[in-house]
Amino acid sequence: MTGSFWVRPTEVLQVSLELTWFLPLLAGWLTFRHGIGVLCAWWPLVLLPSLGVTLDGGVGFRFGVSNATLLLSLVIAAAVDGRCALPSPRRWLRGNTALPVIAGFSLLVVAALDIAPWRVVSPPGELRVNLLAIPAVLILFLAIRWEALAGAIWTGRPQRTVGALAILGAALVLAGLASTGSVSLGFAGIRYGSYSLATWVPIICFGLVVLRCCRPRVLVALLITGLVINRLFALAIGSSLEPLITTAESPRLDWDALLGSLAAILAGHVFRALMAPGGGRLPDGKVIAQLALAWIALLLITPLLTRFTAPSYGWAMWLVAAIAFAAGTHWRARSLVFVPPLLMCVWLLAAMLAPAGLGGGASGPLATIGLVSLPFAFCGAFLAISRELAPLDSSHGGASVPTSAPAPSPATAAPIALVDVSPLAEIVEQIDRSATWRSFLVAAAPFLVLWQLFELYGAQRFVEQASEAFGGEPLLEDWHYALGALLALAPLGFAFWDWLDRQDRFRLLALVSGCMVGAVAWQLFAGLLGYGLVGLIDEFGDELLVIVGVFVCLVITLVSGLLAGTDRRIARTVFLSLSGILITAALVGIGWLWMEGDRDLEELLGTLAALVALAFVCLALARFVRLRLLLAGDRPRELLFGALRDKGFWVRMAAASGLPSSSWRLGALKNPAFWALFLARFVVYTGGVLARAWILIGTLVILVGHALFHAGKRLSAREMWRPAVAYSSDRPILFLRGFDDDQCTFRRRPWDLPARWLDLWSFRQNLDEALVDELAQFGPVIALGRPGDKRTPFGAQRHYSDHADWQQTLAAAARSAQTIVLVASDSPGVKWEYDLLKNEAMLDKVLLVFRPDPAHGAANRHAAEWFDSAAGAKIDEAIAAGLRPVSLRRDQGRALLTAAQTPSAAASVLSLRLHFHEAQAQ
Repeated sequence: MTGSFWVRPTEVLQVSLELTWFLPLLAGWLTFRHGIGVLCAWWPLVLLPSLGVTLDGGVGFRFGVSNATLLLSLVIAAAVDGRCALPSPRRWLRGNTALPVIAGFSLLVVAALDIAPWRVVSPPGELRVNLLAIPAVLILFLAIRWEALAGAIWTGRPQRTVGALAILGAALVLAGLASTGSVSLGFAGIRYGSYSLATWVPIICFGLVVLRCCRPRVLVALLITGLVINRLFALAIGSSLEPLITTAESPRLDWDALLGSLAAILAGHVFRALMAPGGGRLPDGKVIAQLALAWIALLLITPLLTRFTAPSYGWAMWLVAAIAFAAGTHWRARSLVFVPPLLMCVWLLAAMLAPAGLGGGASGPLATIGLVSLPFAFCGAFLAISRELAPLDSSHGGASVPTSAPAPSPATAAPIALVDVSPLAEIVEQIDRSATWRSFLVAAAPFLVLWQLFELYGAQRFVEQASEAFGGEPLLEDWHYALGALLALAPLGFAFWDWLDRQDRFRLLALVSGCMVGAVAWQLFAGLLGYGLVGLIDEFGDELLVIVGVFVCLVITLVSGLLAGTDRRIARTVFLSLSGILITAALVGIGWLWMEGDRDLEELLGTLAALVALAFVCLALARFVRLRLLLAGDRPRELLFGALRDKGFWVRMAAASGLPSSSWRLGALKNPAFWALFLARFVVYTGGVLARAWILIGTLVILVGHALFHAGKRLSAREMWRPAVAYSSDRPILFLRGFDDDQCTFRRRPWDLPARWLDLWSFRQNLDEALVDELAQFGPVIALGRPGDKRTPFGAQRHYSDHADWQQTLAAAARSAQTIVLVASDSPGVKWEYDLLKNEAMLDKVLLVFRPDPAHGAANRHAAEWFDSAAGAKIDEAIAAGLRPVSLRRDQGRALLTAAQTPSAAASVLSLRLHFHEAQAQ
C-alpha cells in the first residue's frame, strides 16, 4: 500500500513523505533481488480507495493506492526481471484486433486531451464521468487478452484463476479511467478512480517503449493522431469552422497528457538499454543532457499553451525522477548535492518566465522537486557504485573471502593475486570518520542535559529549590523532564543504530534512511528558497532581470559544480571562481551593512555564527546521506566496521563512545586511563560553552580536554608485556617492526589539519594505535620496546628485553601468537625475524605491511621477495597500474598482494581486518 505523511510546522515550511514516488524504486529493487514473483500479491491494491486524514497542527496522513503508480511499478518490475518474458503484442491481442487497439489508444489520447466539455459531474461534485473515455475503455478491455499478460507474470498458477483475476483487475482499473469520485467525512476523505488521464497515457507510453512492445516513432505518431482527432471532433460539432487550435481554445486542452507522453517516450528510450533483460549500460552524459533539455523545453512550452505556471506535478515529476536517476548513475555522490538545487533553480526560471508567474507560490513545487529528485539520484548513485565495486572474491576490485577449498600444494601454487582495495578503503575511511563524529555526539547528549539545567536555573537556584520541602514549586516542567530523558537516552539510540548498521540483513534500512533524510533536508531547503524568493521579488519586483540574473548565476554555478568531477579544466575552474565571487560578495555585503551602521557588531557576529552553524549542519547531513549510500552496498560489515568479539550492550556503548578495544571490558572501569579518555570530550564541550563569554578561558579548557585525552593514552601505555607471566586464554597478537619507525606512522599532508585531528581521536595516527583499537579485544597486542625509550608510547604492550635474550623472547611469542603483523624493513633485527618466520613455517599467520614512503621502496621489495619470490614482479605490475602496495599475506596457501591508489590509513586498517578475519576463520 502506498500513502503519504506531511507536517507543516509553519506556513512556509512543509515536510512530506510521498511513498507513491518511491514505489517504483521499491518494485525495481525487490524484483532485482527476488524476481517479479514478490509483486504478484499487489494486485488487490486496485480494490482499495484512497483515505486521507488531516489533523490539527498541520499533520496529515493519506493511505490508499494510486493505480497509475502501480502500473508504473509493474512495468519497471517486468523490465528489470530478465526471467519475465512477456508475449509479443500479437499474442496478447484477441484475434485480428490490432487496428481496434490502435483506435482505442487514440481515443484514450483524445479523452486525456479534452478536459472540460465531455465530463458529467454530479450535483454535489462527488462523481465525475468522462464520456470520451468510455469507448476507449471498452475497446481496450475487449480487444486485449489480459489473461495472457497475467500468465507471463503469475507463472505456475492455474490459468483459469489467473485469467479471472486479470480480467477483474483490468475491469476495475479501466473503470477508474472513465469515472472517479470522492466522499468527504469531515476531517477525513475517501477518493477512488483517476481524476485525470494525463498521468495514465504517459505511463502507458513509457511501458510500451521500455518493454519493447512498440517503437517510439509509432507512439509519437499515435499521439499526434489523437491530437488531430480531438481538434477535428471539436470542429465537427462546432458552429463554425475554426482553426485546429486557436488561442482561446488551447488552454482548454490538457497538454500535460501530450507533452508528458512525449517526455515518457524519451525516458523509456533512454532507460530501455538499462532496464531491458540483458541490459546494463548506464546512462551517459549525452543521455542526461537529452532528458534535461526535453524537461526544460516542456517547462517553457507548457505554460505558453495552458496560460498557467510551469508544471510541477504528474509527468513533470516523473521526468525529474528520470533525470535525477540518470545523473546519479553518472556523477555518483556529487549528484546528491548539486542535482536537487539545480532542478529547483531551473524550475524557478521557467516559472518566472511563465505567463502566470509563480502561480500559487514556489515553496510547494520546490519541495516536491526536492522530495523526488534526491531519492532517485540516491538510488542511481547506489546502482553505479554497486557495479563499480567488483565482487569480493575478484582479484581486482575487492578483497578475497576465505573459502573451504583445500590449499594448493607448493608445486602447484597459484600465482600471486593483486587485490585493489581502493573503493572499499574509501568506504572504511568514511565510516571511521563518521564513527569519530558520532563519539562526540554520544558524549554531547548527556552533557547537553547538564548544561541546560545550569543555563536555565543556575547552580544557586538549583540548590535552593532542590532543598525545599516536598510539594513546593516544581523545579522543572513536565516537558523538561521528557526532553531530558530523551537526551539522556540518546547514547542508547546510538548503540542501537550501531547494531543496525552492523547487520548485513538490514542493508535496505541504510538505503531507506538515506533517502528519507536527504528528501526531508532538501524539502526544508526548498521551503526556505521559496520564502527567500518572495522577499527577493518584493525587493526587486520591478526589476525581473535582476532576479533572473541571480538564478542564472546559481544555475551556472551548480552545473559547473556537478561537472567539476569530470571536467577539471573548465568546469572546476568556473565553479571555484563563481563560488569565490559569491562568497566574497556575501562578505562584502555583510561588511557594508556593518559600515553603514544597520547592524551592530554583536548582531553581525551572531549572523556569521548562524551561517557557520548552518554550513556545519549541511555538511553533517551530506556526510550522513553519503554514508548511508555507501552502507547500502553488499559488503560484509566486519570489513567496514571491524569485528566485535563480544556483542553485548556495554561493548557497543564503549565502541560508540570512541574508546579503543582495549577498554571494551568492565574491568577497564578500574583504570584511570579509561576515565581520562571518556571524560576528555566532556571537557572539550565545557570549553566550548565557556568560550561564548570568555574566549581565552574556553580555549584553554578545550586544550585541557585534548591534553586529558593524551594523558589517557599515556596512562594506557603503562601496561607492560611480561613474557614470564602466563598468557590468559587469549593468544597474543605480535607486532614486529624496525625501530627506525617504531609505530609505523601513517603519513598525512601537513595542511590536512581536520584529518589529523580526526586521527587523534580515532586512534589512526599510526599502525601501532590501530592494532590496539582493532584487535586488543581478541587478545593482548605485544611488541618489543625500542631500546633507549624514555617513555612508552601508546600502542602495543612493550617488553624492554636485554640484548642477550630478545631473540628467544621473540621466538616464543611468535610461536604462541594467533597472528603476526610485520612491517617491512631492512634492519638487521627484522631480517632475523624474516628467517625465523620462514624457517618455522609461520607465514600463514603473518601480515606483511609495506611502508607508504617511496624512500622505503627497496625495503618493501626485499621483504616481499622474502615472503614470496614472485612478489617483486607483482609489485612492479601494481605500480605500473597506478597502485601502491599496502600489504601481503597468504590465504589458503595463495599469496595475496593488497594495493590501493593511495596507501592511506584506511587501506592498512582494511588489510588488517581482512587478515585477521581470515585467520579467525581458519
